[in-house]
Amino acid sequence: MLLTGQSNRYHNWSLSSAILQRLLEQPGIFVVDKVTSPPMGADMSGFRPDFGKYDVVVLDYEGDEWSDPTKQAFVKYVKNGGGLVSFHATDNAFPRWPEFNEMIGIGGWGLQLDGSLGARTEAAGPKVRWRDGRMVLDDSPGLAMHPPKHDFAIDVRALDHPIMRGLPARWPRCPRVSARATPAGGRSRPPSLRTRTRG
Repeated sequence: MLLTGQSNRYHNWSLSSAILQRLLEQPGIFVVDKVTSPPMGADMSGFRPDFGKYDVVVLDYEGDEWSDPTKQAFVKYVKNGGGLVSFHATDNAFPRWPEFNEMIGIGGWGLQLDGSLGARTEAAGPKVRWRDGRMVLDDSPGLAMHPPKHDFAIDVRALDHPIMRGLPARWPRCPRVSARATPAGGRSRPPSLRTRTRG
């Protein structure tokens, strides 16, 4: 399932979901059903995807809160071993839903109730930074936001992990990253490509 349908004004869910669907279907090994939420600001009470029909849910979603039954069904799906891929700005979704933030590992800045960015402050937990070869938790006040745009290198810290096989140890020129990420529940998790084994 590719679940999409809403994004903030800086993103275009209809474009990103079309690209994701094409990329997933291109190798011929995935069947992708696109599930589109009601538009932003609409009634979400009837939005109840059948997560259990799918091995993996790819979220390209950043918008209105889901109903409690939908949230509960999604938590149950993941707890029972359902796969989850959180794409790009999905980390901004649901800043007030603790289970979701545990599922994705580290949250972005989140949408406020009025739809603007900046729902996560230092109250959600420290910002995670990498300094002098180690992870540092930063409890300073302020929002977790993009820094000014700049080029930087990405160093892979777990080259032996199966998802990293065949990739370079260093990606020398990567424009912009969410370098001021805030971990869910204040737990220490660096911003990274993460995998979790279930069951």
